[in-house]
Amino acid sequence: MASTNYRVLGAKYPQLNTELEHLIQQFNAFDVNEEGSIDKSEVMSVVRGLHQFSFDQIQQGMQAVRTNDEGRVDFDEYLDTVAKLKDSKLNAAAARASHSSGGVPASASPAHKKIIIKGTAQNTTHTINEDERGRAVAT
Repeated sequence: MASTNYRVLGAKYPQLNTELEHLIQQFNAFDVNEEGSIDKSEVMSVVRGLHQFSFDQIQQGMQAVRTNDEGRVDFDEYLDTVAKLKDSKLNAAAARASHSSGGVPASASPAHKKIIIKGTAQNTTHTINEDERGRAVAT
């Protein structure tokens, strides 16, 4: 693969900063012909090897991977895929944390008297005020 500009990649993928060098090495290990692309199954192997994502998360992430005409994944798409998986994992963790704290974010202002409830399906967010909450609890 051509020379890698870590600073540019680090700026584009800040969520991968600590793993960027490892991800590049893994990509290059599979890109034995130095064509700048690897097979989709090889992307799955790299992502599985990170031990950060569940099988379902990997499967879902791999469905969105764009391939070239030969069915291979180029370097940018490879990094995009890992970054999206990492973002979705962080978002899921934040949603679980919000849910376990009763759905009320710590930054909610009591002056507004709104309660934010985040659903787990499709990252849905609902906002209700205290009056609506009282009616929902009473029914």
